[in-house]
Amino acid sequence: MSSPTGAWLLEQPKERQTPEIKVEFYRRDNLKLDYYRGSGRSFTGTVKISIIHPTQGTTQMFRRNLSEAQFKAVLQNPTAQGAKN
Repeated sequence: MSSPTGAWLLEQPKERQTPEIKVEFYRRDNLKLDYYRGSGRSFTGTVKISIIHPTQGTTQMFRRNLSEAQFKAVLQNPTAQGAKN
């Protein structure tokens, strides 16, 4: 089965995991993406995108309350302003 992440590298989980919320860490080129998943009352569907710019430093963007389909759209084009449809 092919990965929906394309060229994204899924990194090993860090210590921020809890039973209610799972965090997935992805990396591709000069982008880092953290996806906060939850269930029930802890649902977040939040993505933090960090862009590492060679002269301006790190810039962060957030997308909240994403469905699974919206998250996959962000993986395809993480810097699009209208990624949350």
